[in-house]
Amino acid sequence: MYTTPERAYFNLGEAYRAKGDPANAESAYRRALRVNERYAPAYTALSGVLGARGKWNDAASILARCVEVLPDYAPGWMDLGRVWLRLSRPADALKAFDKVLAVSSDPEERKQAASYVTLLGPGKR
Repeated sequence: MYTTPERAYFNLGEAYRAKGDPANAESAYRRALRVNERYAPAYTALSGVLGARGKWNDAASILARCVEVLPDYAPGWMDLGRVWLRLSRPADALKAFDKVLAVSSDPEERKQAASYVTLLGPGKR
């Protein structure tokens, strides 16, 4: 009945996450993405739930899909860079942070990405 069912599923996921039920939160976020694969908040929320459960490779896969579908979504690139760092993939992280700088106009987001780029600069890849 909702005109934007992806938002309803996303909100359900948020309620499950707040309740401390990551399995149902994951399921709800995945349903949101099945309804609308371009609904960016569901990707970042799903990757957060997966990461909190120690499933960092799965979180990276979700975020990689996010930036494939939404290449100009800077928060997706930022989160992907952070996950790549957690997975000890600094070269991939650097590419993600460079992409944030290329697509974002948000000053705070750009500042954070630039800090990561400086941290991962030459000789640290």
